Amino acid sequence: MRLDLFLRNIHIAKRRNEAKRETRAGDVLLNGRTAKPAAKVKVGDELVVMFDTAKVTFKVLAVPERPIKRGTQGEYIELLGKEGVDLF
Repeated sequence: MRLDLFLRNIHIAKRRNEAKRETRAGDVLLNGRTAKPAAKVKVGDELVVMFDTAKVTFKVLAVPERPIKRGTQGEYIELLGKEGVDLF
């Protein structure tokens, strides 16, 4: 699945355009490297998302085909670490 769709489907980004903008700005790393919005996300990948005041690291556990229900993120991503303001 494309990185921008994945970020939207698991509710890290509110809209796909927002996910594209964050990715193009270099605010999202996929397996330690800056990634384009079309980069493919697979189970086992590590994502680092840099928000305004925090940096959050996730491991991909599953790739949803469509947007998930809020509160079920734990089935799809595992929080590995966070720095900065407590967002989650």
